[in-house]
Amino acid sequence: MEFLILTLVVTFVLLAEMVNTALEIVVDLAEE
Repeated sequence: MEFLILTLVVTFVLLAEMVNTALEIVVDLAEE
């Protein structure tokens, strides 16, 4: 059970990083 929770946490962190990077790209494009 702990492995499942750990996997969910890692997945959430990776998704958060992807969203953060995507938002930065959108902001850079919007500023131009």
